[in-house]
Amino acid sequence: MAVGYGRLVMRRFRIGSDWQGRPPHFSVIGQLGQGGMGVVEEVKQTSCDRVVALKRLRTDVRIRDGEAQLLGEAAVTASLEHPCIPAVYDIGLTEQRSPFYVMRKISGRPWSERMCTMPLADNLQVLMRISEAVDYAHGQGVMHRDIKPENVMLGDFGEVMLMDWGFAAQAHDAPHGGHRHAPAITHLNAVSGSPRWMPPEVARGEIAAIGIRSDVYLLGAVLRWVLTGHRPHPGTTAQECIITASDNRFDGILPPGPLGELAAQATASHPSARPANVSRFIEALRAAMRALEAGRLIVAAQQRSMLGDHQAYLHAEGLMQQAIALSSNDPGATRALRDLRLSRAEQALGAGDLALADELSVALGQDPALEGLRLRIGEAQRRRTRRRRITATLAVCVAVLIAAGIYVQAGQWQARQRQWREVATWPAGTAAAKLIKATGETAQEQDGVVLLSPRSQYALQGDYPSGDLRIEMEACWLDDIDGLEVGFGARQGGQAASLPWGYSGQVAGYSGTNTFLARIAEDRPASIADGVERGFVPGRWYHIAFERSEDELRVVIDGTIVFRHVDPLPPPVQDRGIFLRSWSDRLRLRGLAITRLGHPAQASPLVAVDALARTGQIEEAVREALRIAEDAGHGELAFRSAAKACLLAASLPAELATSLTAGVRLRLGAQAEAGRWWSAVLEADASAAWLAGDFAGAITAAERGQRADPGSRTALALLALPRQRLASLEASRLLKVLVQTPGVSALDLNHLGLTDLAPLAGSRISRLSLGGNPLSDLAPLAGLPLTHLDLSDTQVAAVTALHGAPLQFLSLSGTTVSDLAPLRGAPLRNLKVSRTRVADLAPISDCPIESLQVASTPLSDLRPLGGLIRKTLTDLSLGSSQVIGLTPLAAITGLRVLSIDHTAVADLTPLAGLPLESLSCNGSMVSDLAPLRGAPLVHLRGGDTRIADLSPLAQTPLQSLVINGTAVGDLTPLATTPLRHLSMAGCPVADLRPLPATVEEIQALEAPLRHPPTHRVRMLAHGWPQLDEATWEAGQLAWISQPVEAGRQREMRTMRSMAIGDLEALRRQAVVHAGRRLLHLPIAMSRSSAEAWAKRLDGSLYAVPRGPPDTVVLGMISPSPIRQQRRLWCDLRIDEALRMVNPAGVVHDQAAPVRGQPGMAVHLNGRPIPGFAAMADGATACEALIDLGAVAVP
Repeated sequence: MAVGYGRLVMRRFRIGSDWQGRPPHFSVIGQLGQGGMGVVEEVKQTSCDRVVALKRLRTDVRIRDGEAQLLGEAAVTASLEHPCIPAVYDIGLTEQRSPFYVMRKISGRPWSERMCTMPLADNLQVLMRISEAVDYAHGQGVMHRDIKPENVMLGDFGEVMLMDWGFAAQAHDAPHGGHRHAPAITHLNAVSGSPRWMPPEVARGEIAAIGIRSDVYLLGAVLRWVLTGHRPHPGTTAQECIITASDNRFDGILPPGPLGELAAQATASHPSARPANVSRFIEALRAAMRALEAGRLIVAAQQRSMLGDHQAYLHAEGLMQQAIALSSNDPGATRALRDLRLSRAEQALGAGDLALADELSVALGQDPALEGLRLRIGEAQRRRTRRRRITATLAVCVAVLIAAGIYVQAGQWQARQRQWREVATWPAGTAAAKLIKATGETAQEQDGVVLLSPRSQYALQGDYPSGDLRIEMEACWLDDIDGLEVGFGARQGGQAASLPWGYSGQVAGYSGTNTFLARIAEDRPASIADGVERGFVPGRWYHIAFERSEDELRVVIDGTIVFRHVDPLPPPVQDRGIFLRSWSDRLRLRGLAITRLGHPAQASPLVAVDALARTGQIEEAVREALRIAEDAGHGELAFRSAAKACLLAASLPAELATSLTAGVRLRLGAQAEAGRWWSAVLEADASAAWLAGDFAGAITAAERGQRADPGSRTALALLALPRQRLASLEASRLLKVLVQTPGVSALDLNHLGLTDLAPLAGSRISRLSLGGNPLSDLAPLAGLPLTHLDLSDTQVAAVTALHGAPLQFLSLSGTTVSDLAPLRGAPLRNLKVSRTRVADLAPISDCPIESLQVASTPLSDLRPLGGLIRKTLTDLSLGSSQVIGLTPLAAITGLRVLSIDHTAVADLTPLAGLPLESLSCNGSMVSDLAPLRGAPLVHLRGGDTRIADLSPLAQTPLQSLVINGTAVGDLTPLATTPLRHLSMAGCPVADLRPLPATVEEIQALEAPLRHPPTHRVRMLAHGWPQLDEATWEAGQLAWISQPVEAGRQREMRTMRSMAIGDLEALRRQAVVHAGRRLLHLPIAMSRSSAEAWAKRLDGSLYAVPRGPPDTVVLGMISPSPIRQQRRLWCDLRIDEALRMVNPAGVVHDQAAPVRGQPGMAVHLNGRPIPGFAAMADGATACEALIDLGAVAVP
């Protein structure tokens, strides 16, 4: 029967149980979700035999209250035909005359659940598509009024759907041609929408001001969330959110640049200040995305150019040209292209291709900066002439050695046994004083053994030989077994951020399970031969040696070689530094000794090759190595020299390298006895192919290397290079090679693109990381001796194959797993099931779990935590779960760390008496901290809660406190705590004097403190405490104990002046350097924003002057988002020696490298310095150094 409703004519349908003996029109499968008035069900449409989504009123909602809104929503959605608006199939009434409508079912997840894990570019594409849908709707006279990520569905097949048109209304200011749906939709007669997202005019009920620019505001608010990670309009209740929406207050600071500027404009308080319509918003968003893509292309071009060959340069230049076209000839992109060409000219010059260097210098035009390059090209011509004379001299030297009987021809040479000879040993009680950190502190010594501070590098003081060396010692871990690292042949005079230049080895890494050797050198990317698993026993002394003997690196434990790696091509410059580092504070060392290999009775013919290579005569060195290989014919010397020739040739132009080594490569590959040397060459080939993006070629080289030498670890070396997602077939091939590598028991395969784990079946892998792979079938893992397994963010839905595995660590975060029954009885100690469908913890109640993460799950019942887990659990994360009460936690007497962020938990009473050291309750309903009185609390995060009183925290050992967005106004209870970090954005605090270590308290002490306690107050631009200028000038903030702390006070003052736009105060904060007034802006920003600040201040970016070797640049420069040291925008014009100084005064002779990041053409004494970021706008965020002019002379 048809029923009329307004302009709609609807039929009555039988749904699910509505029918009596007759088949239904729609058969209910299950519920997909529900809102304030409606429920959405998954149903089967019997007439079409298809699964659809059906929305109808909830049973507890009166029809007269909701049917108008539901039918209006259905009519509007049905009338809007757009790819990003769900298609409505039918509108009807149930047997009980309740309205419903049927639409396409979208298989996927809300954007709000995926936004934080998606790349910025993907999030912007989603925003672009929903903006286009809103623009279309405006053209039809319809406003959405409830645009937010929760109402955007991302389908499994790339669909983007803007859902929930229940608040749609007539757009009175829509473009001409709209309003054709006006009778069917809501009129602007009430405040509607989500309070946390409302435009100010909606929150204030200003009906006349509401229009299409209100939807523009919502799109801008979504862009704000994409950029800052914060939803707009803070508040714990709907009423509080409406108040902050009325005031147009936001959480989070927008980043500088076009995207941040667009978000700020679109969310302006007054509609007239926003883009006029969504079309304008889309244009601005598209322009900003083009700028972002241009920056990405520039970075990709710089990475490509790092490969060094001419083909890679041509590819890089093509990418640069694309970037220039995208950015509309932006000066930054044009500068980057010029720098690329200059860098390639420098590379060509360094490789000896003088013709190409000269050609590129001509193409760069009449740039004065090129004068030095042209001079060096002329100097290179003169050096080539001198080189020929050096070669002749070397030939004379070799002749002298032959005459003395020390040097022999390749065909006559035989290896002689060389003896290890002692260089240095340290008796008990003397070694610690020789181990010194960068800060000047020495290692500690106790009862004759050395103790190292964890994670600190110690340089062994003294002058030690380079070359073939052995560092040995005895080591014992009392408990907490973790890595002992040794660096040798390393650069002296400074320490790198991670591994020292040269060689590095580690034993007992990753809690005692991993041993590896690494070579870190400037001449080629870091190659890490990752290692074997070996168990270490607490309390036992081990004799450990790291050594390099000729072309082999070895780790020896208790006289057994546990790891070896062939490295036929040592770095061109070897230094003599030796470093030690421990990753455990329970390591004890003794018997430290240094030995070296004695000189051989007869010198190898390869000394001539090494001498040529060290003087930069690569082509001559290759030819000499090939001659030796040919003379030697067959055997170890022939294979070794052939491998050296191939590896040295890799730095020559590709055509020349191929012509020189094609024949010897064939011979090496054809001789079984040359396996380990051929494998070393193939490892270099594989790494080069991988970095060039030829992953299939890299894997082929790894397969060939394994056939040549069954002990080859080439495939493992690939895993140490920048990780790439491979095609499914390539990932499976790589996995097969990895599994066949001898001694491998641990594999990190995260984000490789694996879909098939079949090669792992029957292996002995015990530690396996598979996070981020699109795999779902775990059957090949059945029966493996797995103790550690990471399956986070995979498509795994069931863990049946893991039943019986000896798992101690398991991560299922981000999967669709719901049933933990197969894990019953597992010896689990660490379990992560956040962002899963797990709702029942009963199967794991008797597991000895110490750390459990169940955040963002449907879990509501904590009673299963009463089993064995009650006695072992120390760390529990329940954030964003359905938990309301914490009563079962009262029995977990060892609980030290707890997170209940964004839950409905309001009562902390069950936590009274627990040994809690860290509690995070951000965004929860907590208001009373009284149950925490007397707890050993060190860290508390309670932002966006109802907390107002901190008195229960008095006398606690609290060091870190976050109370952003709370009503806390009095900090007096903190005076008795050792607080070091306080974040209180948006709090009504007016007096900081109660904080520990204020000026008055330090002055009142009878004796001065050597190291008075310090703290750090972080106040964001949107939430500065209301402190007047006099309070700031009085120095009440307590950064007075150390220069670095005083620097923080200066930065806070500068940031405050930036936030309130006080340009005069900023100018007063400049400091004088080399006769110039310089201002440091300590907020990361793009280059264009830095230039904009300079213009506002009537200044310019600081230009580093040309000058003598003591030229100083303040700060380090490194790529975003990695922050090695300070990063500053300034104009670099450097011809002479460069010395880097950071704000703390630490001298860096060279920038620390950042793996996988591009380099910038900055030079030291004519040689390029790697590791600098090419600072293209949009690709890098740095702080700014602004030159406000010369100091006035009185």
